Amino acid sequence: MARLKCNHTICQTFFDLHFEPDIMVGPAALDFLTDFFCRHASSVEGALLILQLAHFKHFDEPLTVFVRDELLGTSSAELATEKLSDPKGFTFLTSLFLWSFGPQELSSNQVGWPVNDVADLLASIAEARANFRSRLRRLKLAFGVLLRVRKVMLDLGYRTAETDKTPLEMMSASLRGGLAREGKYLGTMTKSAVLYSLAMPDLHLTPCAQEVV
Repeated sequence: MARLKCNHTICQTFFDLHFEPDIMVGPAALDFLTDFFCRHASSVEGALLILQLAHFKHFDEPLTVFVRDELLGTSSAELATEKLSDPKGFTFLTSLFLWSFGPQELSSNQVGWPVNDVADLLASIAEARANFRSRLRRLKLAFGVLLRVRKVMLDLGYRTAETDKTPLEMMSASLRGGLAREGKYLGTMTKSAVLYSLAMPDLHLTPCAQEVV
């Protein structure tokens, strides 16, 4: 029962279509949870403690300041640009350039920095965050569809829809792009109009509510 609650909690927190946490759990944290549950007695409290520690560890990284926006605690992009242009922030500004573009991209650029000024840098950070959120939403939608189709197939007696992966392993694999084989197989089943109608009606609700068991 504890493992079921843990699976449900993690899926509803990080894979729900209508909730976007500021910080997304990574596959390494999910793999650690899987290993922890295999070696020790599983409990919701233990899972939450591991997630809390992973969350706190994330804030060791100074770039976490850009998790929600690029305003650096100010009220506008102009003020953020002015704040980041302060000579006292030169070290942080340099790290931003290196993080955003990487040494290989910078060394191969014959005309200098890939952006012209601090304002462009902040804009690129905003774009990167928006792109990440967009890809994550598509990933969660695909994962939800996979779970729903798999559940319907199992309910209809298709034992071939079973998997040897635990729910946590499936979540981790989805973040790594490791469910291609399962997705391809289940995708062939959606060619059936009857199966599709059974699988899709309430997908907009909570795809993790019943499927992750």
